[in-house]
Amino acid sequence: MKPAVKRPAYRRVLRWLTVAAIVAGTVFTFSYGSGAHLAVRYLNPRFGRWWNEHEFELMILAASALGILSAIGLGLRLLEDGAARRRVALISLVVGAVILEPLAHLSSALGRFGWSGARSFDTYEINSILDKVLIAGVYFLKIAGFGLIAGIAIFAVVAMAAANTPAARREAQK
Repeated sequence: MKPAVKRPAYRRVLRWLTVAAIVAGTVFTFSYGSGAHLAVRYLNPRFGRWWNEHEFELMILAASALGILSAIGLGLRLLEDGAARRRVALISLVVGAVILEPLAHLSSALGRFGWSGARSFDTYEINSILDKVLIAGVYFLKIAGFGLIAGIAIFAVVAMAAANTPAARREAQK
């Protein structure tokens, strides 16, 4: 039996952040789609009001974060050098955190459009609970997809910048 290989710290952080984005996204998407904030509001009115006011924002932030983190994880698999992986991973995580809020709002606006270019989210209020949960789930996946595209772009820019530093050029010449 092979001994367990200890993964670098940035890989563990990336994995935990991705799991946290998936769990938060699942909870907030289900809550937003099903109106679960009513149960929370019944148990604790102040927290339930806060939950109701912020669940949509938290859902789109979790979806965008999931997309960015997935893109960084996929991009790291393409790099061979361990030192470059660490540098690029850390810089990509920081840049992703900085653009998370504006990206979430942009992705949210783009996610509201249907396949025909018309607004697909307009009939949300009149659907049944199951329809609302499914619509919210598809909306979450759309936002995560836009986050994935943006994350790939972030990773590509950071990887190219890291490859063109003087230290990286000296390592490549060895």
